[in-house]
Amino acid sequence: IAYKSAKTQFSAVCSADGRITVVADLSLAITSEGVPSRIHLVDKNCRPKEMDGTRALSSFPINSCGSTVELGKESVTYKNEIFFSKKLNAPTVSSNDFDRVTIQCTYALAGLLSVYRFQSDTAGVGHIVHSAHSTEGLLGPTINPTTVQMLSTQRLYPA
Repeated sequence: IAYKSAKTQFSAVCSADGRITVVADLSLAITSEGVPSRIHLVDKNCRPKEMDGTRALSSFPINSCGSTVELGKESVTYKNEIFFSKKLNAPTVSSNDFDRVTIQCTYALAGLLSVYRFQSDTAGVGHIVHSAHSTEGLLGPTINPTTVQMLSTQRLYPA
């Protein structure tokens, strides 16, 4: 799968062993020193594994780096986002200075082979969605999820 705009180009692979691998051509988001400039996934600690002058490579398990899971009737979809700075030389960067691209991989539930670790008989189908919306107000990975404890359950029967 691929996404291309005037500024960036992304390619992603959703593997059968449960990894998402993304190659991003981020010429405008890489400093002149060749260091990724503020590129990360939803989990800000997940950064590119490798890079050269213009491209960044990220590869991570689908259930890590802040990925979310959507369970459908016949499929399961894993989503994550790549955030990258639109302003390279600014001393500080606000949340409005980031652009983001959503990476998602969808696997057929019938093809999943293991309950204990991710394994599929086929590779997933991926999509890349570019969002030019502001990232202001997005929850960061440092906020703990809210947990709810069920005290009792009742089954309702027709009267």
